[in-house]
Amino acid sequence: MTAVQIQARDIKWQVDDKVIVDQVSFCVNQNETLGIVGPNGAGKTSLLKCLYQEHQLSSGQITLDGRALSAYDRKAVAKKIAVVGQQHEAVFNLSVLDIVTMGLIPHKALFDRNNDQDRRAIEEALAIVDLLDKQHQVFNTLSGGEQQRCLIARAIVQRPQILIMDEPTNHLDVFYQHQILSLVKKLGLTLIMTIHDLNLAAQYCDRLLLLSAGKMLVCDTPEAVLKAEMLKQVFHLECLVDQNPLTNKMRVTYAMHNEAHIND
Repeated sequence: MTAVQIQARDIKWQVDDKVIVDQVSFCVNQNETLGIVGPNGAGKTSLLKCLYQEHQLSSGQITLDGRALSAYDRKAVAKKIAVVGQQHEAVFNLSVLDIVTMGLIPHKALFDRNNDQDRRAIEEALAIVDLLDKQHQVFNTLSGGEQQRCLIARAIVQRPQILIMDEPTNHLDVFYQHQILSLVKKLGLTLIMTIHDLNLAAQYCDRLLLLSAGKMLVCDTPEAVLKAEMLKQVFHLECLVDQNPLTNKMRVTYAMHNEAHIND
């Protein structure tokens, strides 16, 4: 039986009187890829931040490996969960090597030096993401795809069980979208990510969690979630859902705004 790694029970997060995440319950199994989908403002990023303690819950509970997430300190969480977010401005002029080395922080005491094993781990991670030749290049000079690969290398060095990614394909062209998602799938980790492109979500995710206005509408397989009527209700566009002949995965095609209804 597959072990449940993260369990969310009726979790709620609000700012003042505004509820952002509203009574959401779901679980994520070991080595599963869960995609969180929904329109802008649905609460996707906020839900992710609840899962790694960036946001403190207003109510409800999250468990990590059967233990309340609130019982872990931040360093303990970082040993289990690595995060690749959307905003990278804080890295300033650090090199690729500097960024990837940061993955060691959860495993080091304050004045610990890096040893040969650490250096091998960093080199192996850079090789996995094909950035060995750019390890001394400044992070901010990399392309968008290279930056994502650098942050994934940092996550590999962190040795997590779970990788959380917020819009990992944002601002990437089609080639790099597939490159990044193929790469993280091969890592053999439990993967939780927000993703806008429903066709990418259908291709790479085992299950999808559909959010709208902070509420979970459904959490199930792509086949069960990507229903035309449901998507029309959430995204306010007519759509056709069929099978992609190249991948045999679900495919969503949207009509133009105000275009006549698509017939089945």
